[in-house]
Amino acid sequence: MGIELVDTHCHIHEALRTASNAADGVHKVWEKDGGHDPDEMLREARKAGVQKCVCVGCSVPDSALAVEFVASRSGAW
Repeated sequence: MGIELVDTHCHIHEALRTASNAADGVHKVWEKDGGHDPDEMLREARKAGVQKCVCVGCSVPDSALAVEFVASRSGAW
């Protein structure tokens, strides 16, 4: 029996935002770092053995973005 790894708290969906429409400084840090492709982050997580990711929103609009994001991505909740 294998172990299934689950990231129970991530904000990968927030990489879809830009600093200009972000509500806080987290997005500005991501953008300064060159931005991130959330689908690539999911692929890298799977390569590392993480089978599922639970995307957590920090506000109602952010939670709506998380729901929209996970709707079309296998293994993202």
